[in-house]
Amino acid sequence: MMKPSSLHAPSKFWYLCLFACIFLFSSAVYAEDFSQRTVVDVSISQEADGSIQLSWNPVPNAAGYKVYHSPQANPANATDWSLVARVGSPGYNAMASSNHGFYRVTWYTLPPNAANFALVEGGTINNGTSELMVSTLHMSRHEVTQLEYQSVTGINPSYHPYNYGIGALFPVWNVSWFDAIVYCNLRSLQEGLTPCFSYANYGTNPASWPSDWTSEWGDQSLLHCNMDAGGYRLPTKVEWEFAARGGNNTHNYLYSGSNNIDDVGWYWANWGYVFLAPHTVNGLDPNEIGIYDMSGNLYEWVWTNPDRNSTSSRIDPQESQLRLGYERYVMGGAWMSPVSDCTVNHGFWTNAGNGNSGIGFRVCLAP
Repeated sequence: MMKPSSLHAPSKFWYLCLFACIFLFSSAVYAEDFSQRTVVDVSISQEADGSIQLSWNPVPNAAGYKVYHSPQANPANATDWSLVARVGSPGYNAMASSNHGFYRVTWYTLPPNAANFALVEGGTINNGTSELMVSTLHMSRHEVTQLEYQSVTGINPSYHPYNYGIGALFPVWNVSWFDAIVYCNLRSLQEGLTPCFSYANYGTNPASWPSDWTSEWGDQSLLHCNMDAGGYRLPTKVEWEFAARGGNNTHNYLYSGSNNIDDVGWYWANWGYVFLAPHTVNGLDPNEIGIYDMSGNLYEWVWTNPDRNSTSSRIDPQESQLRLGYERYVMGGAWMSPVSDCTVNHGFWTNAGNGNSGIGFRVCLAP
């Protein structure tokens, strides 16, 4: 899908360029396979403001689409294409530019074990000082369960003397931030996905990482997250809050899905004081985009970047000013929480090795 340097090119030329670009896409041989399917019925039009609109028909069973850009008509390598957007539905608007270059659109599906993930369409969220962009991703509708965790790691760390909160459909607890990172990579490896997390030059398999990487004297800045690798990872603080608010479908509720906490969240007064443990997942109403338990049940670990020099657009710039050290952030409320802890923007820092009965996590995917 090519745009000539002039924004005033005749419409007939647009379609000739579109046909030529599709031909190039289908005939080129790349050194690296995109592992996605190219959408070939893309049409292109110029808007009044100088932007261009890419449009295409829905692809059956597609979970979403990726839009790539290149200044070259036929790049020799797949790495010469830059991923510019993920969208959940057909269509993408490219802002006005003197030279739009070439675009490629691919579609993707989710792994079979991630079928119960909610689409979180990209949008913006205010962090109190500025508007932050959130890219499209897929968020687990529920906290990672004990069954899911044990099937990946071989253990269930959750424990209660009377077995309250223990079982396949209860969320896993007694997990540290480090446990959550390991789970994400192991699950990615088991399902044939590229893991997001790597440690220094030790690769992505946690079994190969040094034994002291989880210690207080370990160098946490050596832990890196490739947000776009395609595997499972923790959502960032910003992504988590955006999803908790209902994404682009938000009704601006106080809690995730309602202004009445008893509709959407398990906390001390409606559950915890009796059982002293979490409830099964998906036990109350979901929020506007079909995600459960973001205002209670368990606090949830999120990704806060140990690398203060990160330029990732997915990280809130304010995080570079926050204390990192051996502490990591949790969001939401929990079964032992007062109702004030259950709002959509509630969170706090805690020891990264602190696995207790009030903390769990959920995962996301950006295929």
